[in-house]
Amino acid sequence: MIKPSRRSRKILDRLTALDSQTRGWIEQYAARIASQWGHTDRAEDLQRQAYSHNRNMLRPKVVPPYRPVAIPGEQEQAIVNQVSEYRLRRGFLQRFEEVISHLHHDSSANQFEEALADLGKMIGFSTERRDTHGEGPDVLWLLPSKVGIVIEAKSRKKAKNALTKGEHGQLLVATKWFEKNYPEYSVVSVSVHPEKRATRAAVAGTSHALTYSKLAALVADSRVLLSKVCESQLSAAELVVTCSRFLAQSPIHTDRLVDSYFEYFESEDARNS
Repeated sequence: MIKPSRRSRKILDRLTALDSQTRGWIEQYAARIASQWGHTDRAEDLQRQAYSHNRNMLRPKVVPPYRPVAIPGEQEQAIVNQVSEYRLRRGFLQRFEEVISHLHHDSSANQFEEALADLGKMIGFSTERRDTHGEGPDVLWLLPSKVGIVIEAKSRKKAKNALTKGEHGQLLVATKWFEKNYPEYSVVSVSVHPEKRATRAAVAGTSHALTYSKLAALVADSRVLLSKVCESQLSAAELVVTCSRFLAQSPIHTDRLVDSYFEYFESEDARNS
């Protein structure tokens, strides 16, 4: 008789194509089976793997070291690869609309952050939701131009509230975490905020705001580009070249993204003077 721990290991070895979230869930399930059969060491090992793949899983006794997100390839190739997964390319646009439907201040924090990570992926970046017990940013975007966008998603703040010193401090902690784990990248620190206003105690001119209006513009520009790609009848190989041409004219291109949508915070004193 094959022991469950050995059987689960064989199953996991075959599931290399799974996304990290799903793989983490299966590894945690396998850890529970191993624990019930008395294989404590194996159970702890599986739980560490589960947590490293999916931070929503139970935290193991010994937290595994952070695994950096895969280095992104060319933006146009990443977009076309995703579009090509759909038999009907317009299915990708439907998925896009589902994602961006959660990018508003009435969504839960979980919905908003997940949508922001998914949006970044759909426009060709490597992304991750990272904040776990105060470690790392809410959302991380890695751009092919070796720029990391560290995002704190304060999506439910009221328009009248400026960025506070405490909120800016959280963003600085997330930025330090990024610099430690991605030393070869430059970093752009971003807070999703109703307006680009910061209190006097918060440092203006060093961090960026992604305001609701700029987020709406990013969504609209992404829709325009992805619609052009999905409406094309070209083969996947030809579509990469065409997508590159579309990107060259779009503000969501990796080289123009930051200047197009992220604005420096301004001090309330400066705005009122």
